[in-house]
Amino acid sequence: MRLFIPILLLTCLAGSMAAQSDMTLLRAEGKIPKEYITPSKKKYKRQIEALEKKSINRRDKKSQKQFLLQSNFMIDDLLQSGLVLFNDSVTNYVNDVLQIIVEANPNIKRKEKLRVYTLRSPNVNAFATDQSIIFVTLGLLANLENEAQLAYVLSHEMVHIQERHTLDLFLETKEINRRKRNDKNILGESSFNARLLAKSMFSKQLEMEADEHGWDLFVNTNYSSQSLPNVFKMLFYSYLPFDDVEFPTDYFDEGTYILPQRYWKKEVDPITPFSDTEEELGTHPSAFKRLNRLEPKIREVAAAEDKENFLVSEERFRSIRKQARYELPLLHLESELLADALYNSYLVENLITSDFHTRKIMAKALYMQAKYEHEYESLNPTAINVEGASQRVHFLLDEMPTEEVVVLALRYNWKLYQENPKDKELAVITEDLFRIMVEYHQLEDFKHQYITAVDTTNIVVEPEKLDTTQEASKYDKIAAQQNDSNYWQFAFVPYIQDSSFVEGFNKGLKALKRKEKLEKYYSTRQGKVERYNDQKERSKGLYLGINRITVVNPFYLNLDGRRRDNNVRFIKSEEGQSEFRSTIKDVSKISKLRVNILDVVDLRSTDIQAFNDIRHLNSWFEQQINHLDLSLTPGYSQNTIDQIADRYNSDYFLWTGIISLRQKKRIVGDVVLSLLIPYYLPVGIYRMAKPSYDMMFYAILFDVKTGKREAIKFEYFDYKDTDTLVKAHLYDVFNQIKARKKKTSKRRK
Repeated sequence: MRLFIPILLLTCLAGSMAAQSDMTLLRAEGKIPKEYITPSKKKYKRQIEALEKKSINRRDKKSQKQFLLQSNFMIDDLLQSGLVLFNDSVTNYVNDVLQIIVEANPNIKRKEKLRVYTLRSPNVNAFATDQSIIFVTLGLLANLENEAQLAYVLSHEMVHIQERHTLDLFLETKEINRRKRNDKNILGESSFNARLLAKSMFSKQLEMEADEHGWDLFVNTNYSSQSLPNVFKMLFYSYLPFDDVEFPTDYFDEGTYILPQRYWKKEVDPITPFSDTEEELGTHPSAFKRLNRLEPKIREVAAAEDKENFLVSEERFRSIRKQARYELPLLHLESELLADALYNSYLVENLITSDFHTRKIMAKALYMQAKYEHEYESLNPTAINVEGASQRVHFLLDEMPTEEVVVLALRYNWKLYQENPKDKELAVITEDLFRIMVEYHQLEDFKHQYITAVDTTNIVVEPEKLDTTQEASKYDKIAAQQNDSNYWQFAFVPYIQDSSFVEGFNKGLKALKRKEKLEKYYSTRQGKVERYNDQKERSKGLYLGINRITVVNPFYLNLDGRRRDNNVRFIKSEEGQSEFRSTIKDVSKISKLRVNILDVVDLRSTDIQAFNDIRHLNSWFEQQINHLDLSLTPGYSQNTIDQIADRYNSDYFLWTGIISLRQKKRIVGDVVLSLLIPYYLPVGIYRMAKPSYDMMFYAILFDVKTGKREAIKFEYFDYKDTDTLVKAHLYDVFNQIKARKKKTSKRRK
């Protein structure tokens, strides 16, 4: 069971003719760890058997059972989401550092089970679970200065595991809630913020304890403590990029195309000094306070120690940190943080020269900025919430008008596409940008400036007869005379006579004319009638004529609205998901539709290719759901998705699922009616005794190569999800996918 769709993205970009670095993006490797594919129910059962042997009071045992239930299923959701890496170079290295700490502390408990996984997230964070797992984000690894700092972070998290802090926090929170419910006076006097503070204060206590006990583990190693104060500064400044380097105002300039200085913030806002400025209601204590508490111990030891910053390997550390930084632009892009994707791409360019992948991320970020501004007309400004050098990029995107952002995006993408003409992603992106461009500008807008750039006498000459072999110095002179108001008209001087560029513009115009013609037609009486008939026809079902599909991670969630705390029924959900998979297989045979199911829990340990495919597909699906309000948009790793479609011999992938809810009973009305109307009593008794259920069923089919989608079913029912009902809806979905239309549509061309 997966309760969330992965928000992070991994991609394998196609090769190109341009010079590239030898960097590649991370992916899970080797055999899939057993805990990824073992049912949560089975793990939970083993832990319950161990818990039953302990001598603890009944109420605590009940609370611990609830904790084990929730934590097992939620951690398994994370492991199966595709966000977590295993057997890759980064994860292997971090586990080697963990082993150094374990070997230096022979008395440590549960050491045989300790392991670390890398989490694909740009956030600067690490956290531990009661299952003896430590998760370390790529964002944290990108910001570390040395191996000793990583060792301290791991030591801190190991304390959370050894002392079972996750269980303690769960039980303490439960006790706080119980007291608040039972003590009416306190409940009446306490605000929501006060109750939240009571919980967060306990969390702060645990963090302080982990700092101090983590230090005790750390000093037993041969790691130097001299750089540890910067760990706390790293946490304080976790909102900043991994470096603070000035973004040059001429970065996008070339030849006669020069961005006006008004789009560049002259002085960026200064970075907040390291001090005790964090909110008191935070779930963690202030990094400043934590350092102040630990610093006397660090000073006492650091002055006399002769230890090392690197014990495993300095070379490996620098390699994995470089790798983590290399991943960040794509992670920001996946999170729709477009200015951050641009700025981090620039930082990576300073580390790795001639990297096509990084330039492509920048191209996609500009494309999405143009797309969002075009579709939504305005976006919320982001620069006001940013400090340091990256604010300049945020300011640029905030200040530049949409019609000029479109020019910048097309110029950058077109240039990159000309250098890499075999790249399918750039081909699709530039085609889409031409469709957007023609709604703001005409080709003639750029032709005039081309003539000006080539011949300063402004003699009007047919573009086909122009001599393009001009000295660069002339461009420089013209650029100096350039008016800020029409600077964008110089964007395509190098390409205005390129037949493929002109063809792209013409295709965009044709697409716009078709769109306008269709809109005009559908505003007529005949068009309205045809649209009504089309909708009426669709309501009877689709006729897609598809013979083969792949179902990705069939989803099932069982909720109980009667529960006061957590209303997710974890075991029922996992059992329901297993039954749903079986039902899909059965119905596919009846409907004679060829169905392949891709699901993590069905995989064997050697199915690493399928595991990575599922991760990519779910990332792609997440993007498409986020872009539902946009016109068709390629995925951020579309080349990889195309390869997956070829591998499974089908372009069509189905995401389907069921959410089953047992409603909380509202019996007051039935009781009143039964008392007032005697004849209603049998009906009232029946309604009060009968469980009330709701069910939501969805099935969304995508052509993953084009992004075209068909929402075959997205319906809500006020009854239980019986086996017969689920089969009926699935059969209807599969029949619509497979059935072919008998008559061709008379839709106006």
